[in-house]
Amino acid sequence: MRWLQASNRLRESKAKSKVIILVTDGVNNRGEIQPVDAAKIAQALGVKIYTVGVGSSGTARFPVNDPVYGKVYADLKVEIDEESLKQIAASQEDYITGRRTGLLWKEYLKISGGWKRLK
Repeated sequence: MRWLQASNRLRESKAKSKVIILVTDGVNNRGEIQPVDAAKIAQALGVKIYTVGVGSSGTARFPVNDPVYGKVYADLKVEIDEESLKQIAASQEDYITGRRTGLLWKEYLKISGGWKRLK
């Protein structure tokens, strides 16, 4: 889990705030530590986590290696695990859905401190 490594690096930071913006579909597909447990570790290190759910629900075409035909495309199920993303975020308000670009931009401005920081 790369964001757990990021939390560890932020541990010794002298910054006023320590923030991770985790952009993901929320589906845990690797690692021995469960994402919610990793979030608790990050919180203990003083790191605030914002989660951004991206992707779609349904199916998507993915390349797979077939032993006979080589590289082929298969329809695989995809989803956004919004429940996990809400649990990982520092609070319910710190979970953002990335399904609408305008809303995502508005939320980014809220996280980053608004227009003043962008000028």
